[in-house]
This record gives sequence, structure tokens and C-alpha cells, in this order.
Amino acid sequence: MSTGSEDAEPRVDAERLAIVREVEGDGEIWIVREVPAPQFDRRGGTHLVFESAFVMRRLRTFPKDWISMSAASLYQLSLDMRDASEG
Repeated sequence: MSTGSEDAEPRVDAERLAIVREVEGDGEIWIVREVPAPQFDRRGGTHLVFESAFVMRRLRTFPKDWISMSAASLYQLSLDMRDASEG
């Protein structure tokens, strides 16, 4: 029997989680993928993660059409996030 609280959990689309893109930026190759939010993040849902050899950036808010964005536009998202956190 469901308590109803499980039904309130955001659904995560497994197909979207399987998509991985590579983009180049600042001389680095970045792996971009959507991942489930960490358990401690009560907002749930998914995050967009950018990983290079030495850096990881995580976006909580991102366009749902990130999969079809150009590589340059996608990389720019990570820069915008970085710049916002420094301001």
C-alpha cells in the first residue's frame, strides 16, 4: 500500500539519464550528462553535470532541450553558471 509520499517524488526519465555528450571548451573535453539530484537535495529531479579532467560543474536549473543544443551553447551554460556563482 502506498502512503502517497512516494507518488510525490519527481519521476526521473531513465532514457534521458543514458544520454552523454562531449563538448569542447577552453581546450578541454567536457562530458555532459543528466544525473539524479543527490539525496540531500529535497527538490529532487535531475541536475546537468559537466565534467572535465579536473573540474566538475553541476546545474540545478537547465533547459530541458539541452540534448539538442549546439555544443557551443551547451558549454556556455556551464560558463554562465560559473560566472553566476562568482558574482
